[in-house]
Amino acid sequence: MLFRRLCAEFAGVFLIVFTSGVSGGEPFAVCGAIWCGQGISGLCSGAHFNPAVTIALLYDKYLNKKVSKIDVTDALLYIVTQFIAALFSALCAWGIVHHNMFFDALDDYSIAQAFWAELIFTMLICANAVMMGKMWHIDKVVFNAAIVLTVFGSISTVGHITNGCFNPAIGLGVNIYYYIKHGTHFENTWIFIIAPSLGGIIGALFTNFFTVEMRKRNIIK
Repeated sequence: MLFRRLCAEFAGVFLIVFTSGVSGGEPFAVCGAIWCGQGISGLCSGAHFNPAVTIALLYDKYLNKKVSKIDVTDALLYIVTQFIAALFSALCAWGIVHHNMFFDALDDYSIAQAFWAELIFTMLICANAVMMGKMWHIDKVVFNAAIVLTVFGSISTVGHITNGCFNPAIGLGVNIYYYIKHGTHFENTWIFIIAPSLGGIIGALFTNFFTVEMRKRNIIK
């Protein structure tokens, strides 16, 4: 049922954004929230929890000529739900902690460096999500672990450059309330919307490069 799937997306995004905001983006906390969100929702919605992942999965269906109007409608509703959940959750985090986190080009890193860091690692996260969804023989625990470890590795690698967003809904939600409270770090928010979205599209393209061979071996569906 679509309503339950949207509720699952709302709950997962809420948990991730709230944890990110309160913990300051601490990798173990964020990845634990993702795994918890996957668990409590039972992967009811596919556990996208990220507009970039939703875009990647929809584009993958388009590339394989399997996309329908219902798929497009569902994807749009997923994305709207993810953004609403992120805004509401960021507000709750904003009301609890004194020192809110933000996403931006940190230290001496340039906007271009921040953009590429977000794009490349969102691409990896989305490619992994798309491929794990195709591999019918993969246990759900392995699926969950693969996604969580990819996110953990991404935050650990480039978190010092951007604070590790990789999610347009989180980037917008967190930065809006940081700006309301402190009046700074909003002008580069576009990076955390555009770069992850492009990363999702490229991730789907990257994954499809390998699928022809894998279908021959009956490794994927």
